[in-house]
This record gives sequence, structure tokens and C-alpha cells, in this order.
Amino acid sequence: MNDRYFVTYKRLTSDTVETNTFALGRFFDLEAAQHRARERYNAPGYEILSVRQETRFEALLHKCSRFLIRLVRIAVGAALAGLAYSWLVGADYGLGDIPLSQLTLNRIFSALFHTALILGAAWLCWTIAFGEGPADSN
Repeated sequence: MNDRYFVTYKRLTSDTVETNTFALGRFFDLEAAQHRARERYNAPGYEILSVRQETRFEALLHKCSRFLIRLVRIAVGAALAGLAYSWLVGADYGLGDIPLSQLTLNRIFSALFHTALILGAAWLCWTIAFGEGPADSN
């Protein structure tokens, strides 16, 4: 996989000078990263100070943080899915056990409403656990 590169730039405004370091993206080599930095920060008031490759420690921190964030998201999604499942199992509507003459619209719509809630909870759990995730700074 290609290495991540960071750009450090200085932004000059009328009264302040800001220095920021930004993750530029993944590139094959330093020359491609420098070219992208010149494209992105070639505006008046910007000065590129350096373009550097990600260190091993930064790469390790990035991988660990992505792993932990994904782990927490899957754990929360699984916990919510378990709660939704226990709610579904605990709700006995008995629609198949009563005669048709005693079946009411209230019971039918209640069962349909609770089924829609369970489907919504399942969708929410899936989105939390396997959704888009945090935006990368590239």
C-alpha cells in the first residue's frame, strides 16, 4: 500500500500567521505528493513549508485508532441488535393462536408497528456497525 504524506504549510492573513500540518493523501513517491501539495496550496497567502512521509509511529497510531473505532462501532451495533432481538423475542403477539373472529385491527396494527420498529432498529444497528465511518482527512 502507498505511504501517507503530510504537508506543513503557512497561511498568511492580514493580521495572523497560521502553521498547519495536513494529511495530504497516499502517494507512490515524494514527488507526486509535492505535486499535489503545489496544486492544492498554490494560492496567495499560502506557503508550503515541507512535505513529508508518514513515520512508522504515526502509521501505527492511525491503524490502532481505526481498529479501535471500528471495534467500538461493531460492539455498539451488536449490543443494540441484541436488545432489539430480546425485545422481539419477549413480545408475544399470539396472532396465530386466536380465532379469526376474535382478531382485532388493533392487534394486527400493533404487531405490524412493532415489526417496523424492529426492522428500523436492525437498520440502525447495521448502519452504526458497518456504516461509512469517520471521514478520512485525505
